[in-house]
Amino acid sequence: MTLARTFASRRTPSRLRPTPADRTALAGEEGSGSVAGVGVLLAVCAVLLALAPLGAAVAARQRLVGAADSAALAAADASSGRRPDSPCGIAAAVAAADGAHLTACAVDPAGVAAVTVSTTVVGWPITAAARAGPPPGQSTMAST
Repeated sequence: MTLARTFASRRTPSRLRPTPADRTALAGEEGSGSVAGVGVLLAVCAVLLALAPLGAAVAARQRLVGAADSAALAAADASSGRRPDSPCGIAAAVAAADGAHLTACAVDPAGVAAVTVSTTVVGWPITAAARAGPPPGQSTMAST
């Protein structure tokens, strides 16, 4: 087999080659992939911008749960006699230090403190509640 025949057999058959009419039809399609890519990128950015406030609210909710837990523990400590101040006053101070507002506070005779704290994130009000106190069956220090 000659070298010319080897290369001739590897060429694309003429029926698969684009014709001048095909080249003219595709001439206006240059850069359309870039436009589609920019469109997809803009759509992804729009979705991320729309979900950013939701992410901020979820993160703030977790911080608020921590603030409620801290405030309830502080109120339970005060109700047990470990702190001389009012349990709800201490809970309000702890909640304010965590960036929350104490909206409800109650301490039952067993020394269990129940608090509710709230805040506003991106215009949405968020609340969290927590309870803290001695284990069931144990008395508080103040009652012993």
